[in-house]
Amino acid sequence: MRSNAKIDPTNDRRWFHAISPKTYLWSAVLLIFLGILLFWLRERQDLLSSTDAHTLPRTARVADDISDSALSRTARRKSTGRTLPEGSITTHGPEQLKDFYLLECSGHRVSIQTALKLLDEAYQDACYFSLEKPLKLHYTVEGQSDQLISFSIKGKKWTDALDFIAILAGMEVKRDGLDVRLVPWDVEQKVAQVHLPESIREKMLQQLIDRGDWDAQAEKPDIAALLRLLGLVTDGVIIENADLVGVTIDGTNLEVSAVSAMFRMEIDTPMQLSIRSKLITSPTPLELPLGQLNQEASQVWFRELLQGEGVEINSAPSVTTRSGQKATIEVKQEAGDDWTGMQLDYTAEPIGLKLTASNLTEIRPMDEKLADQRAEAQYLVSDEGSQIKAIGHDAGGYYYQVTSISNAANRGGIRRDDIDTILNNPNRTNTFAEPVAQSVPGKPGFIFSPYTNQIVDVRDILPGTLVADPNFPSAEKKFFRVP
Repeated sequence: MRSNAKIDPTNDRRWFHAISPKTYLWSAVLLIFLGILLFWLRERQDLLSSTDAHTLPRTARVADDISDSALSRTARRKSTGRTLPEGSITTHGPEQLKDFYLLECSGHRVSIQTALKLLDEAYQDACYFSLEKPLKLHYTVEGQSDQLISFSIKGKKWTDALDFIAILAGMEVKRDGLDVRLVPWDVEQKVAQVHLPESIREKMLQQLIDRGDWDAQAEKPDIAALLRLLGLVTDGVIIENADLVGVTIDGTNLEVSAVSAMFRMEIDTPMQLSIRSKLITSPTPLELPLGQLNQEASQVWFRELLQGEGVEINSAPSVTTRSGQKATIEVKQEAGDDWTGMQLDYTAEPIGLKLTASNLTEIRPMDEKLADQRAEAQYLVSDEGSQIKAIGHDAGGYYYQVTSISNAANRGGIRRDDIDTILNNPNRTNTFAEPVAQSVPGKPGFIFSPYTNQIVDVRDILPGTLVADPNFPSAEKKFFRVP
């Protein structure tokens, strides 16, 4: 008897055999391809949707979430080649941000929101490398602005960098503790003269070259083209003064302020740092204090150290250098193409609220039985602080190096030994014969050296005070009076 029931293919095992193994394989390949395509489309969408992502390098893209942000910070810090210094974490308050130094902060054609994110990243990096606990700053931008700004800031204070970024965007800063608000400026027409010497123009041009907006082999642009390429002046009229030192800008108060801010940022001279070094030789290993020592703790440690038998402490000549520049201390004797003695290479700079220095020390003993010593070290101290590092050891004992770093400007005025040098100078005829320095226009507290025409920081030094020009070594000191 024939049944009218229909066969359900899903329950019929023969239906599965109708699909060949080749079909399974191609289906798997198709699914993998679709997965890769969807992943690529999602990554592409994230990149395009980020603020200003189409105009920024990939490394400058602001992370979308906390995990991406942490990975980005880690990669960025590793790329600097800096190592995390030893010591304990310190804290600071909002009022100390005026003295807080950044390493580097830059952006090219970014919105003010992205610029503030880049600034905060630079602040977080400086905290990381200076062992400071970062503050949780809250940035707010009031009003809408579609203006894109470009900036490159190195070795400047957080407050100066913030003010500069705000001015470029036509805004001013309002701060209240951890809250940072940027509010629009009222635009008005203004005519003003701005001092722009050739040295400042060279730095401005180098910024364009560094970010790829100008060919280094091309003819230099005139000052008007330079200011427009930097985005400082858009519609205003720029007239170069007859003295070829300044320009007259007939535009808005925002354009005048932007050019003046660039001048202030570029004219600010690097910090003058004083570095002192001591070499300790001990017949036995020493137990070194961790982190840094202040002046009082350092003196106590040295007194205890000298009580040990066979311990020798030798001081190397001190050196004053500008932040970021290499300084060399040599105590050695030449022997043909070779030498014996000691050579210390330092590169120091402020970071956060501290001072840091990278050092390469090389010691070549006169006794050929003793081994040459070569050591690299990173130092991180507060102003006038010291750190002790082990260099190495040989048959002559164990070697340690003590490095102290201080802000030379904090010494203020003139030192007692400088006064003695003046009074004992046989060529001196008039106590008031030293020249009076000229003030830097628009930069209170800074003067041009009457000997080198370089800018010197004389803030907090009373007018009429006799000071030593920091551009000369101790043996060739030149003196001038603060105007």
